Amino acid sequence: MKLKSKIILFFLISLIVSTQGIAQRTDEYGYPIYKELSEEDMLRIFGEPPRFFKTEGDKRSIKESIISGNNITTIVFNYGSITAPNRLGNIADLVWQGLGYGFEFGPLAAAEVIGDSNQVLKIVSDSFILTGQGDYNPEGTLKWGWLPTPGYVDTSFGQNEIARLNISDSDGDGKPDSWPQRWYSEGAGKYVWPAFLGDQATAPDEEVYYVIDDFTNAEFPYSPSPSDPTKYGLGLSMEVRIIQFSNPLAGDIMFLVYQITNASEKNIEGAYFGMHGDPHVGGPSDYGDDFSGFIDPFGHSSEVDNVPQRARNMVYSWDDPPTGMGGLPTGYFGWKFLESPSNAIDGFDNDDDGITDETPDNSAGFFIDGTTIPLETGISDVEKYTEVFGAPKPRFSGDEDGDWNIDKDDIGIDGIGPDSPNYPGADYGEGDSEPSQAWFFDSDGDGDYTPGEPISNDRIAGYIWAGSEPNFGLRDISESDQIGLSSFHAAVY
Repeated sequence: MKLKSKIILFFLISLIVSTQGIAQRTDEYGYPIYKELSEEDMLRIFGEPPRFFKTEGDKRSIKESIISGNNITTIVFNYGSITAPNRLGNIADLVWQGLGYGFEFGPLAAAEVIGDSNQVLKIVSDSFILTGQGDYNPEGTLKWGWLPTPGYVDTSFGQNEIARLNISDSDGDGKPDSWPQRWYSEGAGKYVWPAFLGDQATAPDEEVYYVIDDFTNAEFPYSPSPSDPTKYGLGLSMEVRIIQFSNPLAGDIMFLVYQITNASEKNIEGAYFGMHGDPHVGGPSDYGDDFSGFIDPFGHSSEVDNVPQRARNMVYSWDDPPTGMGGLPTGYFGWKFLESPSNAIDGFDNDDDGITDETPDNSAGFFIDGTTIPLETGISDVEKYTEVFGAPKPRFSGDEDGDWNIDKDDIGIDGIGPDSPNYPGADYGEGDSEPSQAWFFDSDGDGDYTPGEPISNDRIAGYIWAGSEPNFGLRDISESDQIGLSSFHAAVY
C-alpha cells in the first residue's frame, strides 16, 4: 500500500545561551566527543561540510539556508537536518535572543522488510551528517540515508540556497533564485510558491521547501523497486517544509512538515517515523547538566496525571541548574507532534477528540443533516466532540470535524481560489459543492500531477496524493486519529 503520511512537529523555544571552546576529549570508543569540538576541529577531522552527492555525482544538489522568520534563527540543510554538528555555533544553531540551543535534529524512518534473499531486514534511514554517527558506503563517499531528490532545486550556477519563500531574483530572469523551473504556472503566468495551504497568499513569514529520498541507502540487500535496480533503502520519498510565523502567538515556534510517500513497488506492512534530536540547552559546552522528559499520552504518574491527554505527546529538555554559558538563564526547549500518522482501524479514539477512527485519506462520503449522528460518522462521544469542534452540524461524513465551508473552501484540490492573484484556473473538484481530495498515478515519474494522468477521489494503491481543498483531508490536521509519539529514548553522553 502506498503510504503518504503528514507529520507536523513543532519546536517551542525559550531563553538561550552562548559558546566557547573547550579541550578535546574522546568517548569510551575513541571517537571525539563531537559536542566539544570547535568548528575548526570539525573541519580538520571531517573536512569541509556536506559534500555528498547522489548517484549521478551532482554535489550541487546539497544546499543550505539560514532562516529567521521570527524569533528563531537557524541553519537548515536539504538532506533533512536542522542545524549540523558545530556549524555556525551560537550564530544559527536554533538561536533565540542571540544564544543557541541545538546541535543536530533530523527525521528517522525505519521498517522491517523481507530482503532479496528472503531474510528479515531492519532498515533505518536517517540524516546524521558525521561518519561516526550515520552510515556511509565503505569508501566514506556516499551517505546511506536521506539525500536531496534531483529536480526540486535550481542547480544553476551560484544558486546555493534551498528553495525558500522569501528570496530574491538576483539575475532578473523572473524566477526567484533557487526555485525550480517546475514551479512556473501557465494559468497564473508566473512562478508560484507551492504553499502548504495551497495559496501563496496565505503563506507564512518564512518557509523553505525540499524533497528527499532514501534511494542511495545501499547498506542492505533489499530492492524496493525491482524494475529500477539503482534504487535502495526503503524506497521512501519525503517532502519537507520548515515554516515560521512572526505572529506573537507563534514567534518562538518552528513548524516542520514531513509528507512521506512509499514510492517503492512493494508494500511496507509496518513502519516507524521519529526524530533524533540533540539539544544543547545552556550552550554546546554546557551539555553535562542537560535533562529531558516525555509527557506520555496515556501514562500515569504524579507529574502527568493532571496534564490533559490532548496536551501530551511533548518531549522537552532543560538545564539544571537553569544557567548556561555566560551565566545567562535558560528556558525549556520542547518538540511535539502536532499531527502524526493515524490509526483508523483500531476502534479507539487515539487523540481523545470524540471521534473514533477518523482518517485524512477519505473522499467526501455522504451528506449528514447535522442532527442525526449515525455510527458511520465516527462520533463516539458527542460531549467531547462538541467541546473540541462545536456541536455537530450539517456536513459530509468524510469531513469528520465539520469545518469545510462551501462558500470559501470549494476551490479545488490545488487550494487556490479565483480571488487569488495566483489563480491558475479551475481544477479538480472546484465548484462541485462537496469537499474534494484526489490521488493520481504518476505515469511520467516526475512526482507531480500532469494533466491527463489517471486521477481518483479514492485512495488506491500505487497512486500519489494530488491535493485537497482547505479544511479537508490531508490539509486538515483534525481529520486524523493520531497516535502521536509512542516511544522516547534519551541517550546519555
